[in-house]
Amino acid sequence: SFAAGNVRRIRCLRRVFAEAVPDIVVAFTTEMNVLALVASRGLGLPVAVAERTHPEYHPIGRVRGFLRARTYPSANLIVVQSNDVARWVECHLRLTATVIPNPIDAEAFVAKARGTFASERKRLLAMGRLTWEKGHDVLIQAFVRLAADFTEWDLVIVGSGPEEEKLGAMIGTCGLADRIRLDGPTDDVARELAAATVFVHPSWYEGYPNAVMEALAAGCCVVASDCPGGTRELLQDGTYGIMAQPGDPESLAD
Repeated sequence: SFAAGNVRRIRCLRRVFAEAVPDIVVAFTTEMNVLALVASRGLGLPVAVAERTHPEYHPIGRVRGFLRARTYPSANLIVVQSNDVARWVECHLRLTATVIPNPIDAEAFVAKARGTFASERKRLLAMGRLTWEKGHDVLIQAFVRLAADFTEWDLVIVGSGPEEEKLGAMIGTCGLADRIRLDGPTDDVARELAAATVFVHPSWYEGYPNAVMEALAAGCCVVASDCPGGTRELLQDGTYGIMAQPGDPESLAD
């Protein structure tokens, strides 16, 4: 069962902590954060926990939410990726979080010359997990509104996930299979960005979108939804990219 499985995990973690006696325990994601805090109780080990998405919009269920509220006060450090999430922690958990944005090796993206993969077609590129919150269905709807007037443009979506079949069906239904591609995952993000004319990120909410950060590092023009999370901070309220309303195909097409 769920409860029995987590009891085993806690016992295993506690045994490892006691044997290794680490200087610090660092945990990521809500469930592992809770398990690490429970397993380390009474061992005198400092524990840092990190939230990697936006808790207000990322459902974890009532039980996990209750356990987070009960265990996080015992953490020595709570790390989040954006000021937006830090405010949520302060408001909902009555705790103080430290903001540490994700890092990036900018040189890895600058090194790939822009235009190396230029073609006669213009490429609108999206990249990320194919999950509901990433808003790829909204992007497809927006592209449908533009396709007839911008015949030299194609849409390429890079990534994999549970929404792949649904998105593929959408593309088939709208009759643009020759201009909208689901390219699957990539092991060369810099190459994909170098081939992009415009990068678009239509999420409903975010933790801290690495894809947007990488697109900026690669020198791409960025269009993104003004969603809760780190996107707004990365783009400085539209200073470094064009922002649309989340979940709104008309706004994104505009």
